[in-house]
Amino acid sequence: MIYTYGCSFTKWRWSTWSDWLEKYTKQTVTNFAWPGNFNQMMLYQILSTDINKDDTVYIMITHPNRTAHWYDADFIEKHNIKGQIPESATGLPVANTQNFGFYRHVPDQDPSLTEMYINNWHIIFQIQKVLDSTGCNYKMMLHQNPWHDSRPILKPKWECTWFNKPNTLNKKDYKIAKSIMDIPAIKKLLNLIDWSKFNFNDFDVNDPNSFYGLQDYQLERMDLLEYQHPIDRHPAPIVSHDYLVKHILGIEPDLSIQSSALDESRLSLKFVGEHLDFNSLIPPNNDYTTQLLPEMVKN
Repeated sequence: MIYTYGCSFTKWRWSTWSDWLEKYTKQTVTNFAWPGNFNQMMLYQILSTDINKDDTVYIMITHPNRTAHWYDADFIEKHNIKGQIPESATGLPVANTQNFGFYRHVPDQDPSLTEMYINNWHIIFQIQKVLDSTGCNYKMMLHQNPWHDSRPILKPKWECTWFNKPNTLNKKDYKIAKSIMDIPAIKKLLNLIDWSKFNFNDFDVNDPNSFYGLQDYQLERMDLLEYQHPIDRHPAPIVSHDYLVKHILGIEPDLSIQSSALDESRLSLKFVGEHLDFNSLIPPNNDYTTQLLPEMVKN
């Protein structure tokens, strides 16, 4: 069995690298990704999946600013945040109970940027320990260099910031990254992570600019800029396809599959739709294997 985990870069309105992976491997891929997903949730998803030594797992790590904790009715009432978490009919993820479960922090409960970064490395290390214990084959990837400060703008209106980050960190982000790397305990933690499980080239754990992900790849592919949706900045199907064959599988592209990715990319440019609403950040019935098929594909 092949399992994939991630956020909207792994499951979106059009095909992602996970969808193209199924076509290349000609095996069933169970995709547990979901738009708005976060790394701590991926850890619990993996713990909730019966993974064994014969399975293969691919994980695309998402924004470190997506931090979370466990909620219960007492905490929700005490902090008066009932309207700030999705009111899913089946409850919050993992526990699957009303007003009880695991979910992202609400904005006014967010920790410091430093906490977000350090927590991210802890989660990655924990994910590796869990997967190592199963004996499975696994590969990890980044959706973007995680040392970018990709926290959304909250006021006067909510706005994403991840899509306009250049490949190289700005001076401020670089300085913050180096200051965290220089903490002896964090330096040791970073060196305990098995970086051979990631799909990096020319990687140096001490260089914040050497961390590389799908969004960084997308910004490099100027030749595919014509397929970038004017509003929706998620990687076009052809970008995800090319990233898969070059940086995940390390193979030559199948020209028929690549042609399908180009066709779908042209179709994706015609997609007109709103952002996913708040409550859709929890999948129906808390089933992360639910398909997220775009209307453009159905039509």
